[in-house]
Amino acid sequence: MSSYGRCNPIVTVFILGVSVLFQLIAAGMALWFIRVTQQRAGWILMAMKRCVPLVYSSQADGGVPLDLFTELVALFVSILLCGGVYKIGTLFRETRENQSRLYESESRYHSLYDEVSDGIVLTDIKGGSLEPNPSAVRMFGYSKEEFLKLHAASLFVSQDLKEDPIEFGSLREGKKLLKTRRLLRKDGTIFHAEISSTLLATGQLVALIRDITSRYESERSLQANEAHIRAVLNSVFDGIMTLDLGGEIVECNRGTCAMFREKRERLIRSRVFEFVPELQERWGQITEGSDEAAEALRWEIQAADRFGRSFPVELSVTSVELQSERRVVVAIRDLTKWKELQAHVVQTQKMEALGTLAGVWRTISIMC
Repeated sequence: MSSYGRCNPIVTVFILGVSVLFQLIAAGMALWFIRVTQQRAGWILMAMKRCVPLVYSSQADGGVPLDLFTELVALFVSILLCGGVYKIGTLFRETRENQSRLYESESRYHSLYDEVSDGIVLTDIKGGSLEPNPSAVRMFGYSKEEFLKLHAASLFVSQDLKEDPIEFGSLREGKKLLKTRRLLRKDGTIFHAEISSTLLATGQLVALIRDITSRYESERSLQANEAHIRAVLNSVFDGIMTLDLGGEIVECNRGTCAMFREKRERLIRSRVFEFVPELQERWGQITEGSDEAAEALRWEIQAADRFGRSFPVELSVTSVELQSERRVVVAIRDLTKWKELQAHVVQTQKMEALGTLAGVWRTISIMC
């Protein structure tokens, strides 16, 4: 029996009580930790080990051990054990929560990766070991196993790669690339796709591939229609202009350029009032009136070319909706030759009338 225990039994009893309390807490936390870690055997063994001093205490003379130094050591170990178990439990619980959130995030990622309509292909920095999502498999017609044996270049039209190679260097520098390219399916058919490529933090390249064949064909068809319409308009001798509601020329045909003796680049965004000043006085009737009223507007007024030469024109003004915007379409016809022809006809008629009158006068003179 140690001298520490003989000198102060009250302190020894207090230390024993606190030690027993912390050992009970440690045993309880060990049992709680079983639920957190799902590891039963090790923590049950620790709880039993913590209960051993309690059994020893209950069997000692008077129920109180008299060795103060031993109880101080036991108390210190119990306090450290409680703090350690609590800290480990907190860290373990946070780890499990982080793992749970990571699992949920990965589940959402895989769900999007598998269900997105666009094709997604992962590859290494050299373009090998292609990893496609289901949409890419359907898009190209290759199986996942076949994709793993392909190089990225085999998905492109070879002639296009000669003219515009894959910019692996730019991707390695961290640049994001967005391009429209022709791609090859397994059966050899070609389709147009919009490809967005970037380098991931893992060192892999990811390419998002969207099939735009339908959009491309629609755009080509629209361009062909526009070219056809432009060709028709340019073959017309009359001037045809499209104006915004401020009177600026948005579009015009060749007939307009020839009429005003000005280049198309200078006519665009010029105000029509510079060439047809009288139209400004009538502009309110166009912009404030209804479409039906605008369709009926026709005038014969004076226009002027860029050299200041004035000439008569006939205007036909129509208000239309183009791309959700109201525009004014003006057809303008140069009446110079028509007016000259009219003047010639009038002059001819006058000469014929004078000739007839002279003949009648001569006849009357002979008769008299």
